[in-house]
Amino acid sequence: MGGLLTVPAGLPFVDILARHMLAAHGPGGDGLLADAQVFLPTRRAVRSLREAFLRVGGGEALMLPLIRPLGDQTEDEPPLLILDPRDESELPPAIAPAARRLLLSRLVARMPGRAAGPAAALGLADALGRLMDETQTERLDFAGLAGLAPERFQEHWRQTLDFLRIVTEFWPSVLDERGEIDPARRRDRLMALLAARWRRERPAHPVYIAGSTGSVPGTAELMAAALALPAGHVVLPALETTMEPRDREAALDEAGHPQHGMLRLLQDLRANPGDVQVLGGDAPSPRLALLREALRPAATTDRWRDLDALPADALDGLALIEAPDPRAEATAIALKLREALETPGRTAALVTPDRVLGRRVAAELTRFGVRVDDSGGAPLRHTRAGGFLQLAATVLSEGAAPADLLALLKHPLAAGGSQPAAFRRDVRALERVMLRGIRQYDDLPGLAARAPAVKGAERHAAWLEEVAEAARPFLEAGDNFQRRLESHVRFCEWLAATDTEEGASRLWRGEDGEAAAQAIADLADSAAAAPPAGPGDWPELFDRLIGGVTVRPRFGGHPRVQILGPLEARLQVFDLVVLGGLNEGVWPATSEVDPWMSRPMRAAFGLPAPERRTGLQAHDFLQLAAGPEVVLTRAARAGGSPTVPSRWLLRLKSVAAGASLSLEPETRPVVWARLLDQAGDPQPVAAPRPLPPVAARPRELPVTAVETLIRDPYAIFARRILGLRALDPIDETPGPALKGNLIHDAFERLAKRHDGDWSPGLWPVLARIGEQVFDDAGLPPSWRRLWWRRFKNAAKWLLAEEGRRSERVTRRFAEIRGAVDGLPGLEDFRLTAKADRLDVTGDGGVVIVDYKTGAPPTKKQIEAGFAVQLPLTAVILARGGFPAEVPAAPAELVHIRVHGAQEGGAWKRVPLELEPLMAETAEGVARLLSAYDDPERPYLSRPRVQFQGLGGDYDHLARVAEWSVAGGEEEP
Repeated sequence: MGGLLTVPAGLPFVDILARHMLAAHGPGGDGLLADAQVFLPTRRAVRSLREAFLRVGGGEALMLPLIRPLGDQTEDEPPLLILDPRDESELPPAIAPAARRLLLSRLVARMPGRAAGPAAALGLADALGRLMDETQTERLDFAGLAGLAPERFQEHWRQTLDFLRIVTEFWPSVLDERGEIDPARRRDRLMALLAARWRRERPAHPVYIAGSTGSVPGTAELMAAALALPAGHVVLPALETTMEPRDREAALDEAGHPQHGMLRLLQDLRANPGDVQVLGGDAPSPRLALLREALRPAATTDRWRDLDALPADALDGLALIEAPDPRAEATAIALKLREALETPGRTAALVTPDRVLGRRVAAELTRFGVRVDDSGGAPLRHTRAGGFLQLAATVLSEGAAPADLLALLKHPLAAGGSQPAAFRRDVRALERVMLRGIRQYDDLPGLAARAPAVKGAERHAAWLEEVAEAARPFLEAGDNFQRRLESHVRFCEWLAATDTEEGASRLWRGEDGEAAAQAIADLADSAAAAPPAGPGDWPELFDRLIGGVTVRPRFGGHPRVQILGPLEARLQVFDLVVLGGLNEGVWPATSEVDPWMSRPMRAAFGLPAPERRTGLQAHDFLQLAAGPEVVLTRAARAGGSPTVPSRWLLRLKSVAAGASLSLEPETRPVVWARLLDQAGDPQPVAAPRPLPPVAARPRELPVTAVETLIRDPYAIFARRILGLRALDPIDETPGPALKGNLIHDAFERLAKRHDGDWSPGLWPVLARIGEQVFDDAGLPPSWRRLWWRRFKNAAKWLLAEEGRRSERVTRRFAEIRGAVDGLPGLEDFRLTAKADRLDVTGDGGVVIVDYKTGAPPTKKQIEAGFAVQLPLTAVILARGGFPAEVPAAPAELVHIRVHGAQEGGAWKRVPLELEPLMAETAEGVARLLSAYDDPERPYLSRPRVQFQGLGGDYDHLARVAEWSVAGGEEEP
């Protein structure tokens, strides 16, 4: 076992390995350096070793050995690139990942009662693929599944095993027919072939397998074969060779211990820790001694009673940051990394399994002009090209909402064959006239069909017809996956085209575009294997299909700062290492629940316990935390809930405290993070006091606007002077206001058709009118059914009430307009009104009727002058402001509340004497309007909040939420 080596944690692994190989095989050794072969865990480690040879070689020209990666991505993933064509030719080709997923999903979909739709089938297929990879990596036989469900296991596990006949019976036949093999099995066999060749040929050149923990059986076999070679070496990362026998036995029994996997590997290699040569020095650093003590096996933590033996300088170079939330954590990390760059030549890295934290830190660093490549990359769906493809999938499918269409049309890639800026203007115009408010549509052809009939949308009709034509192949693709994918891509390329550039060149350019193009090409190559997919299934299915695609940046980030995952950081060397996201569930990650087998079944089958992954993560943590300068970070809360610190961090704190060492959080970076975005002391905003010129102030108002002027003058300023109008919400949810408008519209149409007697016998006529009104509104079916009941109740109640008044009312005028110039003392101001109804009675009087779907104003509000609509309408009527056929004789003011509940509505007569009310209202309104002829009179926001409703259209412009907490300004 002379070739069994290790490099302790905290030391530069690749530098020590390069120095050892130069001494053993360079000019001063056997001279076989150029003939040597070195196998490392990842591609990044390969690059690091090459750089290390340059460093330790003093810049002299060297013939480097052949350095190859064993694997990448995750520790338990099988090797990728290790062999030569002689070995690869002995095995069938590996099935393409996309074809494998689609074929498995087809098999899953055929199993009864297992998947509701192709997207769910694909999700189960992915889980099944992970089980197959794990089983093949561990060199297990699926034939062993047959005996895994004895009577003591629950019935649903027996059903699950019946479902797994896909991999025991159907899948092997599929592979045989295609002449292919699973990637995991092929990689395992390739390693077995290499090990066999080594045993057979026994090459004399140096062979090194370095940095791997040997958790994969194929890798462990390869290590054993290498150690049997004349110049074979295995260099283990951070093996603890001085563990006491009791600790070693406990670590072997504890799968979550950092040394568990290494000790199991030594057993497989039939070696003992004493057989391992330590490179770089035998004595552990003070930090490493602390970490080993903190992470000792749970069964031997009674040794913590003797913590006085820990070195006093064990915490030198180790800092802790506990941020209040993930954003503050990311900012604090970015500040620490930026601080490291102040020293020339100093390197720094964030290492975390939390990819969201990595992206946040990368974004925070951009504020300092530092661009960092995150080794984890970004999901394709979060990139420009991926987001565009996903939005198109949603819009093309059934049941898309206007918000989805707008999101697609406003995407930076959308141009529709036009100049992009002009296209944006057209989209905004289309949005205003067709896609705001209650604008339901089923698909793009349906939207195009409605355009000619929508006022203002006529000029968009031709373009919408082009959109519908481009979408038609997708809608007509049936269940054919290949046709659906092709039509989806063609639609996206059509929409991405400009007036000068083809859509394909815009869509597929850049790192994200190339990744998207490759993903689409892989799906197209395997489309024949896909299960049927209807248009309604496509958005979720397409999202799952591209969900695992990651866009990794090319090199070009800052040369001295990196963001890495734990595996990528293995064997790397940095002056400063930040270990981020140290919370339970993140680092270590929560053990995933196996959807196929219970824990006893996994053990019986031979699969490793879920805790093994925790042990590998603990090993990575220990290696990284033993570096010369390390910062540990965590967020105290995430998503509004408290987090639990990582078990390793809690152990480290406890052991440090027991040894009278202090690992207290460093507060400066968190304070810096808070100050970075602090704009100074808050300056409370005052309520707005706009003073427009008198000439710009309105000289005509409807009576409803006068009521608004009383309650919220700023709304009059914004609408009547600035000319601002509130847009309807996109894809508006039907609300009470719309319900009231529909009922009101139906009653108005009835009054225009039947201005004489009303009675319950008019219900069939009113029902037909109501159906037309509801049709015009384009209500969703569920809302239509609900509101039709309300309308029916209100209509029948109203007809019954009107029937009792039929002898009194001789004629009805609906939605009739009137106006009057001048009020007492205000001769040059015009008041207008539109009365819901004016009912002429037999004695020549006129009842002024106003429909209300909400609560009508109270007597107190009317007396106080806050509800002036009906009294002012009466003033206009009395002064002859309505058409001549309406008598100028106001007799009664009535609010009809039509809510459509069980009782239908309520008849509310204003209980005040009309003549005095009209006089007082006219005088008070004249004073109010005259006051705004003063150029120093401001249009205040919400001066009388006691009678002001919530949620005005202009409250955000007036910044009501800011100044109202300090008290508004009351207007006399």
